[in-house]
Amino acid sequence: MTRSSSPKRALIGAALAAAFALPAVAGPIGYSAWDVSGTDKLVRFDMASGVGTVIGAIRTAGGTGYTDVDGLAFDGQGRLWGVDDATNTLMRIDTATGAATAVGNMGSNLGANFGLAFGAGGTLYMSADSRLFTVNTSTGAASLVGSFSNGNNVRSLGYDGTTLFGWSSVDTLLAIDGSNAAASTIGGFGFAPATSGRDGMDVDARTGTIWGLGDAEARTYTLNALTGAATVVAQQVCVENNVSNVNCNGGGFNGLAIQAVPEPASFTLAALALLGLGATRRRASAG
Repeated sequence: MTRSSSPKRALIGAALAAAFALPAVAGPIGYSAWDVSGTDKLVRFDMASGVGTVIGAIRTAGGTGYTDVDGLAFDGQGRLWGVDDATNTLMRIDTATGAATAVGNMGSNLGANFGLAFGAGGTLYMSADSRLFTVNTSTGAASLVGSFSNGNNVRSLGYDGTTLFGWSSVDTLLAIDGSNAAASTIGGFGFAPATSGRDGMDVDARTGTIWGLGDAEARTYTLNALTGAATVVAQQVCVENNVSNVNCNGGGFNGLAIQAVPEPASFTLAALALLGLGATRRRASAG
């Protein structure tokens, strides 16, 4: 009995290990708004390869197209949010189609170059040039938190679970206090020359890795959270209607939202099935 049960346990253990052996993931999926002539387009990027697939125009069911969607962020429920600085509109965006549902107007005199990130407790933060706001996700109303210290202009935001990061207007990573907008410089990206393009930045919630999406540089990269130093990962290519646009020429990118990918349910189901099989065999042996 002892000799026969040992191989069974080994077999089940090996099967469980195989069931939970997830393939290596080199990079996450990110969404950005392609600022082309006319209505902006939602693009789904494989951050590891730099390949972006155009999903569709960011417009409402009524046909209203948004021309300057700057900030994008996923909430804890996996919904994609965006802000348009031409109309100061908060919206939710369908990642499958690009269709937008307007939530409300955020107010006036907010500035431009919006960045967006969900912080602690699900608070939605928005940067707009030199100021930080919180945004009510039910009404769209924006409330001023304060002005960034040291005259920083912040174009993009990301949150890793403890720190609110900001991408300043000239390739510099900042740490931001969400209670008062105080900004501490972490360090420059190290690009030469540094650019003031409309990059997007966000944090992969699974790994804590900070990712960036270039505009003038046309590349994806990661950022060191301690130094700000950038590591280029891939050159960008945009694919629309099966046609490749090398370096995504013809427009810039405003904002980046990294999609959190949960563990596939199939792995859990496979493990449970194997455990059930092992229990059935033990009962049969005992009988």
